Amino acid sequence: MYSGLSMLAILGTIEGMEEGWQFHWFGSSGHSRHFVMLYAAVNLIHIPITLFKKQNFNYKVLMSFHHAISITCMMVGLLNDRMYFFAAIDGICEISTLILTIFFIFKEVA
Repeated sequence: MYSGLSMLAILGTIEGMEEGWQFHWFGSSGHSRHFVMLYAAVNLIHIPITLFKKQNFNYKVLMSFHHAISITCMMVGLLNDRMYFFAAIDGICEISTLILTIFFIFKEVA
């Protein structure tokens, strides 16, 4: 899932860099738009997963708050149909989630 998110974010950023400044603010097509929709959906799914996991209560509150803020920020752009380019730039950081997931899998296996 995170590899798909990262790829959409990277492709959306590259796509936006080839366009002008108007696309950055008002563009509403391509990979960056798909990234925003998928990112909001993934975060919406992760809220109940976070609540049902065996974790510290403070962790659950902070992660739920993080997911709610992420959904809100992405939905503002989606509902206004603009600024997908900036969301895609922000989404490039999701590549670290993929790397950390692989790291933790190897840590559990070894």
